[in-house]
Amino acid sequence: MICMIDAVARNRFPPWPQIDNRRSFLHVRDLIAAAFLATTRPQACGRTYLVTDSKDYSTRWLYERIRLALGKPVPGWTVPYWVLATAVFGGTWLEKGFQGRMPFNQEALHKLTQDAWFSSERIRTDLGFTPRHNLEQEIPRMVREYLDRTR
Repeated sequence: MICMIDAVARNRFPPWPQIDNRRSFLHVRDLIAAAFLATTRPQACGRTYLVTDSKDYSTRWLYERIRLALGKPVPGWTVPYWVLATAVFGGTWLEKGFQGRMPFNQEALHKLTQDAWFSSERIRTDLGFTPRHNLEQEIPRMVREYLDRTR
């Protein structure tokens, strides 16, 4: 997330297209709470749990919230997906030619456009886990910390 905040802050992250992808988030304090529940409740024995804040976020949503937290307006336009795909083609070609990693390649586009969403329904049902933090609350804090470190 810090990499994305940095890229948006430095205007190196383009106005992202509205792609209907879903991402999950988990605050470290919620991870600790869930781990505590899973290690102290007998019904958790032998079970595997996925833990999230139970919300889903798109890359575009993340981009907009980061810009707002930085005090920047959200552009009224987006970069079309085909432009991103063309840039990826060029980045992949340059990687092969120079035998080095480019910052925007096929792997990066895949991470930013595909789903990485998980359900924490099982831990909620089995152990009563309820997350206390979500990304909407945390983005402004993360951006403040980022700005404090870069000043």
